Amino acid sequence: MVFPATEAIRSAMQAHDLHCGVEERDTTSTVHVGINAENASFEVLFISNSEDNDTAVRVYDLIRFPEDKCDAIMEKVNEFNCRFRYLKFVVDTAHNTVDAEYDLPISETDPGEPAYEILMRCAHIIDACYPKLMQVLSGEEKEES
Repeated sequence: MVFPATEAIRSAMQAHDLHCGVEERDTTSTVHVGINAENASFEVLFISNSEDNDTAVRVYDLIRFPEDKCDAIMEKVNEFNCRFRYLKFVVDTAHNTVDAEYDLPISETDPGEPAYEILMRCAHIIDACYPKLMQVLSGEEKEES
């Protein structure tokens, strides 16, 4: 079943000339949007699981890291989470990846444009943070002033 929020979000993304696809499952429907930013490329998922307009925004596997870098990655992710109010970075220690999450509860009838705005905000934050994660991985992290 494709939920109404999924249809509205897909329509908004297409209206902004973004290529997207919809995945339909038994209990969820998801809009997949590919982002090619200045520093990173990633896929943003808008996951709906009810007739309401609440949607989970997820970016899985933003980076993969070796187990010995876990502490340094967690420290950097914690810095990001203290700095950015809405987007949450998550370290998945089972898979040694960093994900990004945003929960999008929308009371408006049409969640499409608010979802587009959140997509742009999330993409900007992820693109700014990605090089810093790469510096941690390479061991070349620079002190910020």
